Order: sequence, then C-alpha cells, then structure tokens
Amino acid sequence: MSQRPLPLEVSLLPARPVTAAGLALCALLLGGCGGGGGSGGATGGAASGTSPVITALVTESLKFGLPSTFVATGSNLDESVKAEWGGEVVCSAPSVTKVSSTELRVVCTPQDIGILQLSLVRSATSLKSLTEQVMEPKVLMVIGTGTERRQLEVTINPGLRGGLQRAWALNFLHYVNSGFYQNTLLDTLADLTRIEGGCLIRNAPLNGTPSIKAKTVQPANLFTPEPVVPLVVNGDISNRKYTLAMSPVKCGANQYSSFSLNLNDNSGDLGQRDQNKFVAIGSYTSADPSVQQSLLDLSTLATRTTGNKDLIQLTADELAPRTLSSMTQIR
Repeated sequence: MSQRPLPLEVSLLPARPVTAAGLALCALLLGGCGGGGGSGGATGGAASGTSPVITALVTESLKFGLPSTFVATGSNLDESVKAEWGGEVVCSAPSVTKVSSTELRVVCTPQDIGILQLSLVRSATSLKSLTEQVMEPKVLMVIGTGTERRQLEVTINPGLRGGLQRAWALNFLHYVNSGFYQNTLLDTLADLTRIEGGCLIRNAPLNGTPSIKAKTVQPANLFTPEPVVPLVVNGDISNRKYTLAMSPVKCGANQYSSFSLNLNDNSGDLGQRDQNKFVAIGSYTSADPSVQQSLLDLSTLATRTTGNKDLIQLTADELAPRTLSSMTQIR
C-alpha cells in the first residue's frame, strides 16, 4: 500500500498594524520601506556655504573730490556684502568689489568736508563699520627747476555745496589732478600785488629769445564752471593776503585754468561778490620761510612784453624760477 502524504498544516497569525515608529525605523535602516535599492529624488540637508565675516575695515586713501578706497578683510567674502553711507559727507559713485574670498575693496568719491561713516552689511545685518574725517584738500606746489625748487602748500576751502566757491574749487582740483599745471609758468602783475599762474607755457624761441604762450591743450573731461552759478555767501573767503583765487578770465578757448597768489590784501580790489571777479578758494603756507621770499623775488623779476599782449618774453634765467615743476593733491 502506498502511504498518503501527511497534510500540510499552515498556521495563519493575525496581521499586526505598522506603527509610525516602525516606519521611521524602517526608513533609517533601509533608506525607505521600499527596500535598500535606488535613490528616489532629491535629498535634503544643510545649506552650502558660510556667512561672510569681516575682521577688519581700514582706509587706504581718503581725499575730497577723488576716488577713495577702503579695504575689508575676513572670510567667505562675496558680492552679497553691500556698503551703506552716513554722516555729513555725501560719497558719490560707490562700489564694492570682491578681490578674493578674504578681501573686499570699497570705492567712493567724497563730495563734502566732515564726518564720513561707512557700514558693510549683509541682509540688513551690520558686519563692520568705520568712521573717518574728510579733511580740507591740500595741494603741494613745487616752484622752480633743478636745485632752485621751492615747495608751497595750498589748503583749499571748498565752501558750501551749490556755491560759486565750491564750483571753482572743484575746477582747480580738476586741473591739478589732470596734470595740467605741470611746467606752466608764473607771471607777475605790473603792480606786484599778485602772481598769476595756470595759463602760460614756454614757446619756441622768438628771434633767439625764449618766449611764452597760452597753454591750449586741455585735460580730459574738462570741467568748466558756469560763471552764473548762484553764490552762497556764508562760508566764502575773501582775496586777502596769502590766498589763492581762481580767475574768470579764459586761458585759451573755453578754459578756466588761471589762478592768482595774492601777495597783498586784494579783497577790496578783486572782491568776489560779482560773478566776474576773482574767487578765493584757499590759502597758502610753507614751513620754509624762504618760499615766501621766493614769491616776493618772483614779483620783482623784470617782465618784458611785445606789442602782442598774448606773448611775454623772458630770459632763460627768468623762466626757471617761474616754472611750476608739479602740482599734486596730497590730501
């Protein structure tokens, strides 16, 4: 007899519900209850990158009317850092440039004298601040050639924004920083009350004698103040002794580069309430007492003129001490 196979006994256990804790454990161990295969979709995680940190903010250069530079150093620096300005000084054409992840350079042009405040911020959060004083501009004038050079410092008073004095001060500084005044000549008025400059240069010799002509080559982006700019009386200075004044007389075509050094108190004669008179914009001093004497010596040098008023003839020896070797804004 053949034996029948024993019946297979199957015992079915009741189903148990899957709890939230079980699902979490499943996801942790298997990367999801669907098993350990495949990566399904984007994963989360912490945001990449680190917030910028500025450890130092210093001034590299700061001059009225010129692009001035501030340097920030730190870590993770990028274009998300912005510059905010405050204080008494308006700073035009501001920019923030990333040099590297550890350095930013901030540039702007101060338009006023006084307190300047710079804050570097990111998403309305201040990272670093700086407070500086924009001083009155100072120009170094080197007079003479060779070993006969003398230095004269001129402190410029820009006056109030929107005033005639401000317009002429900016005009003078524009010519200084363009290099226009280099190798121009100083001339003395016949009455010896002032020395004029900023217009004349050496010309080809005339009949074997050195001669002088008006400098007509103009600097790039020539700044020409309108003579009708409203004059703000408060803050103006007069043409007193040892001041520098700009002249409304054109040197060449459409060019306002001429200036005067007042050897005497000329405030009564030159004035500046009339738009057609000289506008005093600064005063000159020198630590070297011989400089003042040099100016007086210049005023006594003989000046010979021909019938042409635009041509002044001097000997070579007379030209040398009258030459402006350079003019530089040092502050």
